[in-house]
Amino acid sequence: MGRGVVPDETLACVANGLSDDITIIDMNNLRPLRSIPVGRTPHSVRVDH
Repeated sequence: MGRGVVPDETLACVANGLSDDITIIDMNNLRPLRSIPVGRTPHSVRVDH
């Protein structure tokens, strides 16, 4: 599982290899905001500001 956090630490992105998507997580509430289909077996995330 890959993950990345935006510079202000309000959002995290997590690669979900088993479901072929990336989940965006609100770090203030620790709740998922959205899952985005990305293709087959994502394993890493890169966050660029």
